[in-house]
This record gives sequence, structure tokens and C-alpha cells, in this order.
Amino acid sequence: MQGVTAPYPTPAPRPYQAAKAAEIATPKAYTVELSGAALAKSLKLEGYTPLMISIKMGLDMKTVDQYLGITASTVHATYVQPKATYTEPKALSQARDQLVQDLNQLPLAQSRWANLVKSQTTTTP
Repeated sequence: MQGVTAPYPTPAPRPYQAAKAAEIATPKAYTVELSGAALAKSLKLEGYTPLMISIKMGLDMKTVDQYLGITASTVHATYVQPKATYTEPKALSQARDQLVQDLNQLPLAQSRWANLVKSQTTTTP
């Protein structure tokens, strides 16, 4: 049996070789490191509020506001009473005053009416 030799056994893969093979086989995911301002603006575009961004990034509100370009307003507004847009017609206000007077005199008119009816029923034979 010349010329025929015993086959060489295939060496078993070692653990470090398997890790390298898996590393080569999987495509690399590229990541980008964003600056704090860029990350804050990105989160704002996603719909996060400045408070939520502050919590998520672990920063104080002042820093997040600086990243987003938010400035605190220091203007103190004073209240101005608005002008009346509707003025009641004079005839309507006079009619309302007359109605109030009539309503105030109603109990007196009722008592007079009751006394009149009572006097008429008692005087008739």
C-alpha cells in the first residue's frame, strides 16, 4: 500500500477560532456618537419634552434648555382690563329697572288683592 497514506484528522475548532468566525460572518453595525446637543435635538424631534430629555440623558433642565436653545422669558406682564365690547341700550336697561320695581311691589299688590277679595266676600249679605 504504497502511495496511500492514512488521512490526517481534521483538527477540532478551538473556542477563539469560533468567535473569530462569528465575528467575521456578522456584518458590522455602524454607530455614531452624538454630542449632547445633537442628542437632545434628536430626542426633541422624536417628540420628547425637555423634562423627558433631561431624565433620559441624566442632565439638569438648564443644560437641556441650553442644548435646545430655550431661553427663559424675564418679561413681567401686567394685566390690563379689557374694554367693554357691548354696551346695553338705554331702553333695555330702563325696562329691566322697571321690571325689578314691579317685582319688588308684587308682594304688596298680592296682599292688597287678598284684602280686597276678603273684604268683598265678608261684606256681601
